[in-house]
Amino acid sequence: MSKWTNSDGSLNLDALDALEANVRAVTDSNAAIDAVIKGAKIGVPTIVAFRCNHSSLYFPADYVREWGRSYGHGLGPDPVSEVLDSDYHTDPPKVTEDTMDINSIMHPLVTTRVQVDLMNVTQEEFDANQAIIAIDDPRMMKRAAICRAKQMENKMGGRLRSLQANYLVMVGARFGGKVVA
Repeated sequence: MSKWTNSDGSLNLDALDALEANVRAVTDSNAAIDAVIKGAKIGVPTIVAFRCNHSSLYFPADYVREWGRSYGHGLGPDPVSEVLDSDYHTDPPKVTEDTMDINSIMHPLVTTRVQVDLMNVTQEEFDANQAIIAIDDPRMMKRAAICRAKQMENKMGGRLRSLQANYLVMVGARFGGKVVA
């Protein structure tokens, strides 16, 4: 009698089932390993970058090393993402006679402050998804324009779209009743 046979000489089906389960487990784990290796970009030149866990945008390789010097002013001692996000729970400011520009009307922005992870990415990936860093946009004009466009498209931006319509009507009233777009 062996592990594969019973005392009467018949096949031990429980042992064969256990063997089949082990083979499937190994095969499945190899598929997972193959997927990791395929995604590892072996043989493709990569650079080091830090990725924002909220937006998947990339920061430069010196982001963590230069935290508090070149990056992250006012965000605390631990490196976090400087990416801006919209606060849809706070209404945009009201449109008044003093509103000079429709682009100044938007939901408030907050810094995400989420974790950044070390990544190896191709230069093309980095260039296509590079975050605008606060030191390169101290008045938030570039980042705010991107966020405002996203707010206008977002389903939670309905209040913003109605404020924009009100603004256009108000500006049109200033110009003899013509709606200015």
